[in-house]
Amino acid sequence: MGNTAKETEYLSRLYAQSLEAWKQSNESWKKSGEYALKQYSKAMNLAWKQSDVNRINNYNDAWAKTWSEVGENPYKWYLNAWENIWKESGFVSFRTFNEQWQKIWVDATQSVFKKYIEVLKYSENK
Repeated sequence: MGNTAKETEYLSRLYAQSLEAWKQSNESWKKSGEYALKQYSKAMNLAWKQSDVNRINNYNDAWAKTWSEVGENPYKWYLNAWENIWKESGFVSFRTFNEQWQKIWVDATQSVFKKYIEVLKYSENK
């Protein structure tokens, strides 16, 4: 039983550390995304004022390319892995949980992006 207790403690500690690393990484991702969106907005406003159609197109193309590389939901890999774990474990009843979890992340990602745009529009009208 000693080995089981040690293994449980060890895995619990690793799990807690991995969650903390994930939170920090997620926070960094959010801050980077917010910064990029603000810079995009500033650059687009200046390009519009200068009527620089080529620059506007370049900014839009770069934004669209980056967004497609990041994906609409950067947590999709996690959601797929989570679903695979539950399938492999035989806990099919958790499928409903997974679907709700996935819906939360998809909805949250879209609403956060919309809120960023609203904040930028508001801050620039000051």
